[in-house]
Amino acid sequence: MKPPVVHVHWLVVAAPSRGTGVGRALLAHLLHETTGPVEVVTFGADHPGAQARHFWERLGFTPGEPLAPGPEGGARQHYRLTR
Repeated sequence: MKPPVVHVHWLVVAAPSRGTGVGRALLAHLLHETTGPVEVVTFGADHPGAQARHFWERLGFTPGEPLAPGPEGGARQHYRLTR
């Protein structure tokens, strides 16, 4: 039986704590607890929060299909980690 796909809807770290390893630690815990693929929706390249894409890419996630803009505007991007 294939393990289920895990969907991370949002991972937000408070601005003063960004770059301290908090996000990486949270994701490491998730990856320790699951065995299947992980998918996340994050900001698209045209969004002011697009730097979040680099976080996911450094952790081995690859970009998937672009998605429709979010409610506040700006594109969204699907990322996947296949394990």
